[in-house]
Amino acid sequence: MTAVDRWLAKLSRPFRYFMGIGALGLGALGVALPVLPTTPFVLLACVAFARSSPRLAHYLETHPVFGPIIADWRDSGAIDLKYKVAAICMMLIALGASVAAGFSAAVLGVQIACMAAAAAYILSRPSGRPDPLKPDQTNDQARNPYRVRAVTSGELQ
Repeated sequence: MTAVDRWLAKLSRPFRYFMGIGALGLGALGVALPVLPTTPFVLLACVAFARSSPRLAHYLETHPVFGPIIADWRDSGAIDLKYKVAAICMMLIALGASVAAGFSAAVLGVQIACMAAAAAYILSRPSGRPDPLKPDQTNDQARNPYRVRAVTSGELQ
Protein backbone atom coordinates (compact mmCIF):
# COMPACT_ATOMS: atom_id res chain seq x y z
CA MET A 1 0.00 0.00 0.00
CA THR A 2 1.49 3.31 -1.07
CA ALA A 3 1.43 6.51 0.94
CA VAL A 4 -1.27 7.91 -1.33
CA ASP A 5 -3.44 4.83 -0.75
CA ARG A 6 -3.04 5.17 3.03
CA TRP A 7 -3.88 8.87 2.82
CA LEU A 8 -7.01 8.16 0.75
CA ALA A 9 -8.04 5.43 3.18
CA LYS A 10 -7.76 7.89 6.08
CA LEU A 11 -9.89 10.43 4.21
CA SER A 12 -12.53 7.90 3.20
CA ARG A 13 -13.25 6.74 6.76
CA PRO A 14 -14.83 10.03 7.96
CA PHE A 15 -16.61 10.40 4.62
CA ARG A 16 -18.16 6.94 4.99
CA TYR A 17 -19.05 7.65 8.62
CA PHE A 18 -20.95 10.84 7.75
CA MET A 19 -22.52 9.15 4.73
CA GLY A 20 -23.75 6.42 7.11
CA ILE A 21 -25.12 8.98 9.56
CA GLY A 22 -26.88 10.82 6.72
CA ALA A 23 -28.32 7.62 5.27
CA LEU A 24 -29.51 6.50 8.69
CA GLY A 25 -31.11 9.93 9.23
CA LEU A 26 -32.92 9.69 5.89
CA GLY A 27 -34.03 6.18 6.79
CA ALA A 28 -35.42 7.43 10.10
CA LEU A 29 -37.21 10.22 8.27
CA GLY A 30 -38.61 7.61 5.88
CA VAL A 31 -40.42 5.94 8.78
CA ALA A 32 -42.68 9.00 9.05
CA LEU A 33 -42.83 10.03 5.38
CA PRO A 34 -44.50 7.54 3.03
CA VAL A 35 -42.67 8.93 -0.01
CA LEU A 36 -39.17 8.26 1.39
CA PRO A 37 -38.05 4.61 1.63
CA THR A 38 -36.45 3.38 4.84
CA THR A 39 -34.83 0.05 4.00
CA PRO A 40 -32.46 1.20 1.21
CA PHE A 41 -31.10 3.96 3.42
CA VAL A 42 -30.58 1.58 6.34
CA LEU A 43 -28.74 -0.85 4.02
CA LEU A 44 -26.58 2.00 2.73
CA ALA A 45 -25.84 3.08 6.30
CA CYS A 46 -24.79 -0.46 7.21
CA VAL A 47 -22.42 -0.62 4.23
CA ALA A 48 -20.93 2.78 5.10
CA PHE A 49 -20.51 1.85 8.77
CA ALA A 50 -18.87 -1.48 7.92
CA ARG A 51 -15.73 0.40 6.84
CA SER A 52 -15.94 3.42 9.14
CA SER A 53 -17.56 2.38 12.42
CA PRO A 54 -17.75 -1.37 13.10
CA ARG A 55 -19.57 -0.62 16.36
CA LEU A 56 -22.45 1.12 14.55
CA ALA A 57 -22.48 -1.56 11.84
CA HIS A 58 -22.78 -4.23 14.54
CA TYR A 59 -25.58 -2.24 16.20
CA LEU A 60 -27.58 -2.16 12.95
CA GLU A 61 -26.89 -5.82 12.19
CA THR A 62 -28.13 -6.90 15.64
CA HIS A 63 -31.03 -4.44 15.84
CA PRO A 64 -34.34 -6.30 16.35
CA VAL A 65 -36.04 -4.50 13.43
CA PHE A 66 -33.23 -3.83 10.96
CA GLY A 67 -31.01 -6.85 11.69
CA PRO A 68 -33.16 -9.48 9.92
CA ILE A 69 -33.67 -7.16 6.92
CA ILE A 70 -29.91 -6.64 6.59
CA ALA A 71 -29.17 -10.35 7.04
CA ASP A 72 -31.73 -11.37 4.39
CA TRP A 73 -30.32 -8.85 1.94
CA ARG A 74 -26.69 -9.81 2.60
CA ASP A 75 -27.30 -13.56 2.46
CA SER A 76 -29.52 -13.82 -0.60
CA GLY A 77 -30.58 -10.37 -1.85
CA ALA A 78 -34.05 -11.08 -0.46
CA ILE A 79 -36.80 -8.73 0.71
CA ASP A 80 -39.37 -10.22 3.05
CA LEU A 81 -42.92 -10.36 1.70
CA LYS A 82 -44.34 -8.07 4.39
CA TYR A 83 -41.83 -5.35 3.43
CA LYS A 84 -42.65 -5.79 -0.25
CA VAL A 85 -46.35 -5.34 0.49
CA ALA A 86 -45.64 -2.29 2.67
CA ALA A 87 -43.47 -0.70 -0.04
CA ILE A 88 -46.06 -1.22 -2.78
CA CYS A 89 -48.86 0.08 -0.53
CA MET A 90 -46.85 3.20 0.33
CA MET A 91 -46.21 3.82 -3.36
CA LEU A 92 -49.91 3.55 -4.10
CA ILE A 93 -50.77 5.89 -1.21
CA ALA A 94 -48.21 8.44 -2.43
CA LEU A 95 -49.58 8.18 -5.97
CA GLY A 96 -53.14 8.61 -4.68
CA ALA A 97 -52.08 11.68 -2.71
CA SER A 98 -50.49 13.13 -5.86
CA VAL A 99 -53.67 12.56 -7.84
CA ALA A 100 -55.77 14.07 -5.03
CA ALA A 101 -53.44 17.09 -4.89
CA GLY A 102 -54.10 17.69 -8.58
CA PHE A 103 -50.58 17.35 -9.97
CA SER A 104 -50.25 17.70 -13.73
CA ALA A 105 -50.34 14.70 -16.03
CA ALA A 106 -46.62 15.09 -16.80
CA VAL A 107 -45.67 14.94 -13.13
CA LEU A 108 -47.98 11.97 -12.56
CA GLY A 109 -46.48 10.22 -15.60
CA VAL A 110 -42.93 10.60 -14.26
CA GLN A 111 -44.07 9.49 -10.81
CA ILE A 112 -45.84 6.44 -12.22
CA ALA A 113 -42.80 5.49 -14.32
CA CYS A 114 -40.43 5.79 -11.35
CA MET A 115 -42.76 3.90 -9.02
CA ALA A 116 -43.33 1.17 -11.60
CA ALA A 117 -39.56 0.69 -11.98
CA ALA A 118 -39.09 0.59 -8.20
CA ALA A 119 -42.00 -1.82 -7.78
CA ALA A 120 -40.66 -4.09 -10.54
CA TYR A 121 -37.27 -4.24 -8.81
CA ILE A 122 -38.79 -4.92 -5.39
CA LEU A 123 -41.05 -7.64 -6.76
CA SER A 124 -38.18 -9.24 -8.69
CA ARG A 125 -36.22 -9.93 -5.48
CA PRO A 126 -36.69 -13.24 -3.68
CA SER A 127 -38.93 -13.21 -0.60
CA GLY A 128 -37.17 -14.17 2.62
CA ARG A 129 -34.41 -16.68 3.23
CA PRO A 130 -34.08 -19.59 0.83
CA ASP A 131 -35.31 -22.97 2.01
CA PRO A 132 -32.23 -25.24 2.37
CA LEU A 133 -34.36 -28.31 1.63
CA LYS A 134 -35.50 -27.18 -1.83
CA PRO A 135 -33.15 -28.62 -4.46
CA ASP A 136 -34.25 -26.24 -7.26
CA GLN A 137 -32.60 -23.16 -5.75
CA THR A 138 -29.42 -22.22 -7.58
CA ASN A 139 -27.66 -19.97 -5.05
CA ASP A 140 -24.03 -20.95 -4.68
CA GLN A 141 -22.52 -21.80 -1.29
CA ALA A 142 -20.53 -18.54 -1.13
CA ARG A 143 -23.64 -16.34 -1.49
CA ASN A 144 -25.90 -18.52 0.61
CA PRO A 145 -24.35 -20.40 3.51
CA TYR A 146 -27.73 -22.02 4.28
CA ARG A 147 -27.80 -23.98 1.02
CA VAL A 148 -27.49 -27.74 1.37
CA ARG A 149 -25.44 -29.32 -1.41
CA ALA A 150 -25.98 -32.92 -2.42
CA VAL A 151 -22.89 -35.12 -2.08
CA THR A 152 -22.21 -37.53 -4.92
CA SER A 153 -20.87 -41.02 -4.40
CA GLY A 154 -17.59 -40.03 -6.07
CA GLU A 155 -16.92 -37.42 -3.37
CA LEU A 156 -17.28 -39.96 -0.59
CA GLN A 157 -14.29 -42.06 -1.69
